[in-house]
Amino acid sequence: MTAPAETKSEFVDSPRGAAPTRRTLMHMIITGAAASTFVPSAVAALEVDPIFAAIEAHKRAYDARSAEIVKTEAYEAAIPAERRKTWRIDEGVFDTDNPDWLAHVRTMDELRDHESEAECALASIVPTTTAGVCALLKYAAEVEARGISWPDLIDPDDESTHRRGRSWYYFVHHNIVESLEQMAA
Repeated sequence: MTAPAETKSEFVDSPRGAAPTRRTLMHMIITGAAASTFVPSAVAALEVDPIFAAIEAHKRAYDARSAEIVKTEAYEAAIPAERRKTWRIDEGVFDTDNPDWLAHVRTMDELRDHESEAECALASIVPTTTAGVCALLKYAAEVEARGISWPDLIDPDDESTHRRGRSWYYFVHHNIVESLEQMAA
């Protein structure tokens, strides 16, 4: 008498609790071999798609800038307002500013530049895998969910005299379309 279907294993010839048959063992070996060849190729796809490195670079840049922003309150509490008038180095430095404040502002400017470069990279890289497309869309939504807006970027292909900015998503959407078209071809 055979056991009810719900108590049988997925292998028809080996009910639960019974010693595995040669057929079951061969099936397990073949399935395991197939799984072991699939996993490295999936991992390799993740490593090859440049969008994953770009996402990680943006995370690091964002985290570094956020950590420095937290320090601003401490500087503001410790340094009188008249000794911290500079807010961006590229807009000019006040000679009367505290050197520690100026060092903080320089660091903030550098970190802002790194984050901006990372945002541009995310908007300019075409994902090469479906997993990369999904990761980019998911990450973009996570950033927005934190209340952070993506910047407008200048379109390098805009040859007009006004060179208007376009949404970060404009570039990302074009890259995703290009990516999906390449994968479908």
